[in-house]
Amino acid sequence: MGTRALAAVGAVLGLVWLVAVLSGAGADALCGPGSQSCLERIRLFDWVSAAPALLAAVLTAAAAGTRPGPERAQVRRYALGYAVVAWTMALAVLFVGYAPIG
Repeated sequence: MGTRALAAVGAVLGLVWLVAVLSGAGADALCGPGSQSCLERIRLFDWVSAAPALLAAVLTAAAAGTRPGPERAQVRRYALGYAVVAWTMALAVLFVGYAPIG
């Protein structure tokens, strides 16, 4: 996969994560009124998913900050590829956390 495609996939995954966490859509959709334990669980998983999201953001910034040139293309591609993996991990944490219990 090329650098532009990896950057586009990473941007979409990052945007999905950002909207899911910042909008509070998970809590609104999954927790009924007065369900404090559900809200706490969702907020916990939002915070846990921030670790791989932060890693993905750092890898993306590192890829963007590399000097241009063909000798650095592989470094950018690896950084963006690992960023896509980290974004996927962040979304997987949200998926697990948002799954209904019991």
